[in-house]
Amino acid sequence: RDARSEALANALFDFLEERTKDQTNADPYLLAYDFWFSEGDELDKSTSGDIDLLLITFVLVIAFSFLAVRSYSDFVLSKGNVVWGAQLGVVLAIGSAFGLMGFCGVKFNPVVSTTAFLLLGLGVDDAYVLIQAYHTAGMRLGPEA
Repeated sequence: RDARSEALANALFDFLEERTKDQTNADPYLLAYDFWFSEGDELDKSTSGDIDLLLITFVLVIAFSFLAVRSYSDFVLSKGNVVWGAQLGVVLAIGSAFGLMGFCGVKFNPVVSTTAFLLLGLGVDDAYVLIQAYHTAGMRLGPEA
């Protein structure tokens, strides 16, 4: 919420409080009111836990990726260490995307919070493609390459 909407809501609340404090059941009409900041409050609540979830997701995806491409029998053809470079690219892409959005003044909302998960999924998928291409190129060219 910004300061203008907060001030308007407080003024409306004070106005309604003043109008309804002297009401009795004998009045021909009763003024009832209810308002809330559901959109802003719910957006704040829904995005506050996303950072912890994002960090846990990063750790699990990187660990799984490392274990999936690591070869314990052939350390020459093992691509386990390539995962670190591939995931570093994903982390830097997410950091630069959030930095650019912050620089451009994009407010943090649920759509923006899903951007990190989208970039993580696309980056990991591309990392697997690159690792597989690196793996097949090494087998085609032989150990001398």
